[in-house]
Amino acid sequence: MLWLTGVLIAGGYVLMALTRSGWAIACYPVGNFVTTFGVVVANILQISFQQAVTPERLGSSPLRRMRALPLH
Repeated sequence: MLWLTGVLIAGGYVLMALTRSGWAIACYPVGNFVTTFGVVVANILQISFQQAVTPERLGSSPLRRMRALPLH
């Protein structure tokens, strides 16, 4: 599912690149929205996956701050 967000983000960048004068000027704000939406969804999926696969002893408890650990 995470790879779909990469396709969504790339599609938004393509829309922004297609911006021209006239009616095609609308491609930029639409592409910007699509890209931003894709980044937000990707971050949510990535954090949810990380919390789901991290063992309890390493901090996947909802009461612990799991994002404070470096992702090495």
